Amino acid sequence: MIDQPISDFMNRGVLQGDERTSIGELVSSMHSTKQSAFIVCDEGVPVGIVSERDTVAILEKALGGESLSDLSAADIMAAPVHTLSESPCMGPVVQILTETGF
Repeated sequence: MIDQPISDFMNRGVLQGDERTSIGELVSSMHSTKQSAFIVCDEGVPVGIVSERDTVAILEKALGGESLSDLSAADIMAAPVHTLSESPCMGPVVQILTETGF
């Protein structure tokens, strides 16, 4: 596995939108497409990511009575996004995940 190219594991059908995407739209898109992440882009360039963990954190806030109506992807995204080309092997991916504590 560590010697396989990243392209063997990639999902090319990722969800994406811009920083103004509402939380409602973002969560609805993730749910309806069964995707675990939403890539936040600025003019097509990834600038952040919203994961299922992030959506659980906002659900906790909502259950605590906090209003989420004004929140957008920019408010909850993790940044920066680490990207790699699809040709390297999985080794660099494992290294980045280890270094960033994912």
